[in-house]
Amino acid sequence: MPILGDISASSINADDPQKQIESVVKQVNDWGRALSNETRTDVYKDSTGTNRILIGVLPDQSTGIIISKENIDVLSLFS
Repeated sequence: MPILGDISASSINADDPQKQIESVVKQVNDWGRALSNETRTDVYKDSTGTNRILIGVLPDQSTGIIISKENIDVLSLFS
C-alpha cells in the first residue's frame, strides 16, 4: 500500500473556504490515483538473505504466491 500523507485544509487559504475545499478534493483525488495505480509485489528473504517468497503481481503479470526451494532465489524462477 502506498504511503499516503495526511489530508489537511491549507492554512494558506484560511480566508477562502472554496479554495480549502478544492485543496481537500485535490488531495483525495491524489490518494485515489495512488491507490488505483498500485501494483504491489512483496519479496521476503530467509535467514540467509536469499529471496524465497514472492507475493503479489508476478513477473509474468499473473498474481500469486511463490515459495522457492532452499538456497534458490525465487526471482530466478522467472528468468
